[in-house]
Amino acid sequence: MEIFSLSLISFVVILIIFLLCRELNCWYWKINEKLSLLEEIRDLLKGDNVTKDNRELKAIKELAGEDALTFPYTTKNEWVCVCGTHHPLNKYKHEYDEICSSCGRNRDNVFKQFKKEDYVSSTCPNCKQIKSHPDIIDNSADS
Repeated sequence: MEIFSLSLISFVVILIIFLLCRELNCWYWKINEKLSLLEEIRDLLKGDNVTKDNRELKAIKELAGEDALTFPYTTKNEWVCVCGTHHPLNKYKHEYDEICSSCGRNRDNVFKQFKKEDYVSSTCPNCKQIKSHPDIIDNSADS
């Protein structure tokens, strides 16, 4: 009986040490945070949440095709095609800067055909202003 109780106590102590070490390991390597982030991504990819971004993605896919990932935009250093490919802006306008290397779309045509402003105004007539990333340059003046 004494051996059994000693074995049981040893087992419980080892189990507690294991659980503490496991929790410390998960905390140190941020495994729990990664797991919750992956679960959040999975839920978003399932399509359970129909958010503004999902509606925009569906709209650009309907307009530009299945390879489209985003509305085109420019930053200080690059332009991004509807397929999501980033291209550097070059002060010397070379032909290769004008054509997307992934999908072959012309930059000027992309910005004329797929304006986020047109989508927002058609889906939300009361929207007066588009909230955008601070680095994004307004392309409406180019038209």
